[in-house]
Amino acid sequence: MTQTHKKIAVGLIVIAILGLLWMFGRPRRVEAITNKQEYPAGTDLDVSIQNNLGSTICFSSCYPYFLQKTESNDNWQNYEYAQCQSPDVVTTCVQDKEFKKFRLSLDNVDTGTNRMTIPVCLGCRIGQEFKQDQVIYSNTFQVR
Repeated sequence: MTQTHKKIAVGLIVIAILGLLWMFGRPRRVEAITNKQEYPAGTDLDVSIQNNLGSTICFSSCYPYFLQKTESNDNWQNYEYAQCQSPDVVTTCVQDKEFKKFRLSLDNVDTGTNRMTIPVCLGCRIGQEFKQDQVIYSNTFQVR
């Protein structure tokens, strides 16, 4: 084997090792991404939930998401929500490497910087009582 062939072989091995490290070293998380960064008041927002956590995530029947707005000092403030009148159970689940889309109206959302908080139950089953194991935050978006 010539010196050039040895360098090529070593280079390919290094690339293969780096590829494996990248694949297995990626952070395992759930991402919530809105379809736009800015919305006129009263329009609809679409959000995609991409599950890369390594386990199934499930959503609440009462409130699969909440909205928050920023205060003048960059603290997040929750919008007020009515008490849920029905049992809070798991209604939708997303397997690892799959995604779910939600659409919500921005009718009663204040102008300014907002985001979604999405409570999830890990490894739950449809129909069982919802228990919040983790909260996912969407990217921020502007309502004008």
